[in-house]
Amino acid sequence: MNLWFYIICSFILLLYIYFAYFMLIRIFTNKRYDEKLNINTRGIRSWGRNSLYHRTESTPYLALKSFAKEYRFNENDRLVDFGAGKGRVSIYIHNKLNLNVTGIELNNLTYKDAIKNVNNYLYKYGHCKNVNLSIQLESAENYKIKKDDNKFFFFNPFNVVIFEIVIDNIVENAIKNNKEVEIILYYPTKKYVNFLNTNNNFKLVKQIKTHGSIFPKEKISIYRFTP
Repeated sequence: MNLWFYIICSFILLLYIYFAYFMLIRIFTNKRYDEKLNINTRGIRSWGRNSLYHRTESTPYLALKSFAKEYRFNENDRLVDFGAGKGRVSIYIHNKLNLNVTGIELNNLTYKDAIKNVNNYLYKYGHCKNVNLSIQLESAENYKIKKDDNKFFFFNPFNVVIFEIVIDNIVENAIKNNKEVEIILYYPTKKYVNFLNTNNNFKLVKQIKTHGSIFPKEKISIYRFTP
């Protein structure tokens, strides 16, 4: 009895140390990259218990590094970051891959943080970038998909009901303009995944195990739609 008690306690302690170690690495990396990009995207902001929109929480930089390394963009791609939060994904992708990026954020306070971050980032790096970076204060379901928008990033920013509306808008625009589009999901909810998996128009083409991930489901999934 005592032996099993010590074994279980030791296992729990090791598990705690494991999580604590990777959390510290994540915290340090997030702080370091924010400083490098001249921004502050850390912290969490809630919408409220009954909101269809989920809390603001930035994608870890370690995950973004894995994504930028393993996913291939081309120079004509245009990324839309739904639920842009404080702008971390938009700014990082713009800086790392020199792509046109549009962030969509509805929370007014978070939007103001994002605009401040974009301005601070462009003050430091704008002179060496020749592509557009913008954050728009708008609901995701009302955003008008542009003809050249073809990559769409989500980190569970809202309820699956809104997600379905946004995906329908993307598909409608893709058919209209006869273009291939890809949906990029970080750490997706089961409802997001089920919706895309049951939609025969979408095909799961790639999954990226992110560096520094703590939980097994902490990965990036890419779904492709071809008209």
